[in-house]
Amino acid sequence: MPCGRGVLDQLEIPDCPIDVLMQQIVAACAAEPWEEDALYEVLRRAHPYKGLTRKQYEEILCLLADGIEASRGRYGSYLLRDRVNGRMQSRRGARTIAVSNGGTIPDTALYAVIVQPEGIQIATLDEDFAVESSAGDVILLGNTSWRVQRVESAGRVLVEDAHGQPPNVPFWRGEAPQRTFALSGFVSSLRQEISARTGNVMPDTSANRNPR
Repeated sequence: MPCGRGVLDQLEIPDCPIDVLMQQIVAACAAEPWEEDALYEVLRRAHPYKGLTRKQYEEILCLLADGIEASRGRYGSYLLRDRVNGRMQSRRGARTIAVSNGGTIPDTALYAVIVQPEGIQIATLDEDFAVESSAGDVILLGNTSWRVQRVESAGRVLVEDAHGQPPNVPFWRGEAPQRTFALSGFVSSLRQEISARTGNVMPDTSANRNPR
Protein backbone atom coordinates (compact mmCIF):
# COMPACT_ATOMS: atom_id res chain seq x y z
CA MET A 1 0.00 0.00 0.00
CA PRO A 2 1.22 3.56 -0.66
CA CYS A 3 2.92 4.92 2.44
CA GLY A 4 1.24 7.78 4.29
CA ARG A 5 -2.19 7.48 2.68
CA GLY A 6 -3.78 5.52 5.50
CA VAL A 7 -5.25 2.99 3.07
CA LEU A 8 -5.73 -0.61 4.15
CA ASP A 9 -5.98 -3.69 1.99
CA GLN A 10 -9.45 -5.02 1.32
CA LEU A 11 -10.59 -7.49 3.99
CA GLU A 12 -12.79 -10.30 2.69
CA ILE A 13 -14.75 -12.12 5.41
CA PRO A 14 -16.39 -15.39 4.26
CA ASP A 15 -20.09 -15.59 4.96
CA CYS A 16 -20.96 -18.45 7.32
CA PRO A 17 -18.13 -20.93 6.60
CA ILE A 18 -19.70 -24.19 7.79
CA ASP A 19 -16.43 -26.13 8.09
CA VAL A 20 -15.00 -23.62 10.57
CA LEU A 21 -18.30 -23.49 12.45
CA MET A 22 -18.31 -27.27 12.93
CA GLN A 23 -14.75 -27.15 14.23
CA GLN A 24 -15.68 -24.46 16.74
CA ILE A 25 -18.74 -26.37 17.95
CA VAL A 26 -16.71 -29.53 18.54
CA ALA A 27 -13.97 -27.54 20.30
CA ALA A 28 -16.49 -25.74 22.53
CA CYS A 29 -18.19 -28.98 23.57
CA ALA A 30 -14.81 -30.66 24.11
CA ALA A 31 -14.05 -27.98 26.71
CA GLU A 32 -17.40 -28.22 28.54
CA PRO A 33 -21.04 -29.28 28.01
CA TRP A 34 -23.28 -26.68 26.37
CA GLU A 35 -26.95 -25.92 26.09
CA GLU A 36 -27.84 -25.83 22.42
CA ASP A 37 -29.70 -22.53 22.64
CA ALA A 38 -26.88 -20.83 24.56
CA LEU A 39 -24.20 -21.93 22.10
CA TYR A 40 -26.37 -20.84 19.17
CA GLU A 41 -26.59 -17.31 20.59
CA VAL A 42 -22.84 -17.19 21.21
CA LEU A 43 -22.08 -18.29 17.65
CA ARG A 44 -24.39 -15.67 16.15
CA ARG A 45 -22.41 -12.94 17.91
CA ALA A 46 -19.53 -13.60 15.51
CA HIS A 47 -19.84 -11.49 12.34
CA PRO A 48 -19.58 -14.37 9.81
CA TYR A 49 -22.45 -16.20 11.55
CA LYS A 50 -24.82 -13.33 12.23
CA GLY A 51 -27.15 -14.79 9.60
CA LEU A 52 -26.95 -18.38 10.82
CA THR A 53 -30.47 -19.79 10.86
CA ARG A 54 -31.80 -22.22 13.38
CA LYS A 55 -32.40 -24.74 10.60
CA GLN A 56 -28.74 -24.59 9.53
CA TYR A 57 -27.65 -24.95 13.15
CA GLU A 58 -29.88 -27.97 13.65
CA GLU A 59 -28.55 -29.65 10.51
CA ILE A 60 -24.98 -29.13 11.70
CA LEU A 61 -25.72 -30.56 15.13
CA CYS A 62 -27.41 -33.59 13.58
CA LEU A 63 -24.36 -34.23 11.41
CA LEU A 64 -21.93 -33.86 14.32
CA ALA A 65 -24.04 -36.12 16.55
CA ASP A 66 -25.15 -38.77 14.05
CA GLY A 67 -22.03 -38.84 11.87
CA ILE A 68 -21.82 -39.83 8.23
CA GLU A 69 -23.05 -43.15 6.88
CA ALA A 70 -20.53 -44.85 4.58
CA SER A 71 -20.01 -48.30 3.11
CA ARG A 72 -17.56 -49.12 5.89
CA GLY A 73 -19.86 -47.91 8.65
CA ARG A 74 -20.65 -44.61 10.34
CA TYR A 75 -17.95 -42.12 11.16
CA GLY A 76 -17.55 -38.43 12.09
CA SER A 77 -19.78 -38.55 15.19
CA TYR A 78 -18.23 -36.16 17.72
CA LEU A 79 -21.15 -35.02 19.91
CA LEU A 80 -23.59 -36.59 22.35
CA ARG A 81 -26.98 -34.81 22.21
CA ASP A 82 -29.66 -34.79 24.84
CA ARG A 83 -32.49 -33.71 22.59
CA VAL A 84 -35.02 -33.73 25.45
CA ASN A 85 -33.15 -31.19 27.54
CA GLY A 86 -31.37 -29.46 24.67
CA ARG A 87 -27.85 -30.16 25.90
CA MET A 88 -24.77 -31.59 24.23
CA GLN A 89 -21.27 -32.69 25.10
CA SER A 90 -18.33 -34.18 23.26
CA ARG A 91 -17.71 -37.85 22.67
CA ARG A 92 -14.47 -39.52 23.65
CA GLY A 93 -11.69 -38.44 21.34
CA ALA A 94 -13.40 -35.24 20.22
CA ARG A 95 -10.89 -33.06 22.08
CA THR A 96 -8.00 -34.68 20.22
CA ILE A 97 -9.81 -34.21 16.90
CA ALA A 98 -10.46 -30.53 17.68
CA VAL A 99 -6.83 -29.85 18.59
CA SER A 100 -5.16 -31.84 15.82
CA ASN A 101 -7.48 -30.96 12.91
CA GLY A 102 -8.06 -27.24 13.27
CA GLY A 103 -7.80 -25.06 10.18
CA THR A 104 -9.23 -25.07 6.67
CA ILE A 105 -6.34 -26.45 4.61
CA PRO A 106 -7.64 -29.66 2.99
CA ASP A 107 -5.71 -32.86 3.47
CA THR A 108 -4.06 -34.10 0.29
CA ALA A 109 -3.10 -37.74 0.19
CA LEU A 110 -0.07 -39.08 -1.60
CA TYR A 111 -0.27 -42.21 -3.77
CA ALA A 112 2.70 -44.56 -3.81
CA VAL A 113 4.01 -45.35 -7.31
CA ILE A 114 4.87 -49.06 -7.47
CA VAL A 115 6.83 -50.39 -10.43
CA GLN A 116 5.76 -53.82 -11.69
CA PRO A 117 6.64 -56.65 -11.59
CA GLU A 118 9.35 -55.78 -9.04
CA GLY A 119 6.86 -54.30 -6.56
CA ILE A 120 9.26 -51.50 -5.58
CA GLN A 121 8.06 -48.00 -4.70
CA ILE A 122 9.85 -45.44 -6.84
CA ALA A 123 7.95 -42.21 -6.12
CA THR A 124 4.72 -40.64 -4.86
CA LEU A 125 1.99 -38.78 -6.75
CA ASP A 126 -0.43 -36.13 -5.57
CA GLU A 127 -3.93 -37.52 -4.98
CA ASP A 128 -5.55 -35.26 -7.60
CA PHE A 129 -3.09 -36.36 -10.27
CA ALA A 130 -3.35 -40.03 -9.30
CA VAL A 131 -7.15 -40.29 -9.39
CA GLU A 132 -7.26 -38.50 -12.74
CA SER A 133 -4.86 -41.02 -14.27
CA SER A 134 -6.14 -44.03 -16.18
CA ALA A 135 -4.66 -47.33 -17.28
CA GLY A 136 -2.43 -46.77 -20.29
CA ASP A 137 -1.47 -43.19 -19.43
CA VAL A 138 2.23 -42.44 -19.63
CA ILE A 139 3.68 -40.28 -16.85
CA LEU A 140 7.15 -38.82 -16.42
CA LEU A 141 9.02 -39.24 -13.14
CA GLY A 142 12.45 -37.67 -13.22
CA ASN A 143 13.76 -38.45 -16.70
CA THR A 144 12.00 -41.81 -17.03
CA SER A 145 8.55 -42.43 -18.46
CA TRP A 146 6.19 -44.98 -16.93
CA ARG A 147 2.92 -46.49 -18.17
CA VAL A 148 0.09 -46.71 -15.65
CA GLN A 149 -1.30 -50.22 -15.22
CA ARG A 150 -4.00 -49.32 -12.70
CA VAL A 151 -4.81 -46.96 -9.83
CA GLU A 152 -5.84 -48.69 -6.61
CA SER A 153 -8.19 -47.20 -4.02
CA ALA A 154 -5.69 -48.24 -1.35
CA GLY A 155 -3.46 -45.37 -2.46
CA ARG A 156 -1.17 -47.08 -4.94
CA VAL A 157 -0.44 -46.47 -8.62
CA LEU A 158 0.97 -49.53 -10.38
CA VAL A 159 3.24 -48.69 -13.32
CA GLU A 160 5.56 -50.38 -15.79
CA ASP A 161 8.46 -49.12 -17.84
CA ALA A 162 7.17 -47.18 -20.86
CA HIS A 163 10.54 -47.53 -22.68
CA GLY A 164 10.91 -43.85 -23.43
CA GLN A 165 7.43 -43.17 -24.81
CA PRO A 166 6.42 -39.49 -24.60
CA PRO A 167 4.33 -38.79 -21.49
CA ASN A 168 0.87 -37.26 -21.36
CA VAL A 169 0.68 -33.53 -20.74
CA PRO A 170 0.80 -33.06 -16.95
CA PHE A 171 -1.52 -30.71 -15.09
CA TRP A 172 -1.43 -28.71 -11.88
CA ARG A 173 -4.13 -27.27 -9.70
CA GLY A 174 -3.41 -23.66 -8.81
CA GLU A 175 -4.47 -21.79 -5.70
CA ALA A 176 -6.35 -18.52 -5.41
CA PRO A 177 -4.42 -15.32 -6.16
CA GLN A 178 -2.20 -14.28 -3.28
CA ARG A 179 -3.23 -10.63 -3.40
CA THR A 180 -6.61 -8.94 -3.55
CA PHE A 181 -8.04 -6.93 -6.42
CA ALA A 182 -7.61 -3.74 -4.39
CA LEU A 183 -3.91 -4.40 -3.73
CA SER A 184 -3.36 -5.29 -7.38
CA GLY A 185 -4.89 -1.95 -8.34
CA PHE A 186 -2.50 -0.07 -6.06
CA VAL A 187 0.49 -2.01 -7.45
CA SER A 188 -0.58 -1.14 -11.01
CA SER A 189 -1.00 2.53 -10.12
CA LEU A 190 2.44 2.59 -8.52
CA ARG A 191 4.04 1.07 -11.60
CA GLN A 192 2.28 3.56 -13.86
CA GLU A 193 3.46 6.45 -11.69
CA ILE A 194 7.05 5.19 -11.72
CA SER A 195 6.91 4.79 -15.50
CA ALA A 196 5.53 8.33 -15.95
CA ARG A 197 8.21 9.89 -13.75
CA THR A 198 11.13 7.96 -15.23
CA GLY A 199 10.22 8.00 -18.90
CA ASN A 200 13.28 10.09 -19.87
CA VAL A 201 15.63 8.62 -17.28
CA MET A 202 18.38 6.38 -18.53
CA PRO A 203 20.20 3.94 -16.25
CA ASP A 204 23.60 5.06 -15.06
CA THR A 205 26.08 2.45 -16.26
CA SER A 206 29.19 4.34 -15.22
CA ALA A 207 29.40 2.45 -11.96
CA ASN A 208 29.67 -0.81 -13.86
CA ARG A 209 32.68 0.24 -15.90
CA ASN A 210 35.99 -1.42 -15.10
CA PRO A 211 38.37 0.95 -13.34
CA ARG A 212 41.59 1.71 -15.15
